[in-house]
Order: sequence, then structure tokens, then C-alpha cells
Amino acid sequence: MTQLYFVSAARIIDHLLGRLDVERAAFVGNSMGGYVVAELAALNPHRARRVALTGAGRGDDCRPAHREHLL
Repeated sequence: MTQLYFVSAARIIDHLLGRLDVERAAFVGNSMGGYVVAELAALNPHRARRVALTGAGRGDDCRPAHREHLL
């Protein structure tokens, strides 16, 4: 998987939430879904009321600019 997948998936979810008039939500992501949720929270922190990640690895693949938002 490339970083582009995670960014694209996060943007699709953000777009869907906008279409559904969901301003904020809680997100849970496991494994690859954890990377998507992390990307979504980093790109659009106003959307994420709560974030739970499980089995998403160490974050070595996270872009450094986004990693600081997750710590």
C-alpha cells in the first residue's frame, strides 16, 4: 500500500461525512484502517471527536508533519 491509498481513503470518508451533514464523529481503526483514521484525524482534526487505533503499527510510514498531531 502506498501513502496515496490512506490519503485517498481519508478524503473519501471526509467527503461522505460532509454529504451526510456529520460535523464530528468518533473513529476506530484497526490495522490498515488505523492508518486511514490517523490520516483523517491529521488532515481534518475538526472531524475527529475521538480516535482509537489498534494494530496500526509504529507509525514509521506516517508523514513526519502528521505524526506530531497524533502524539
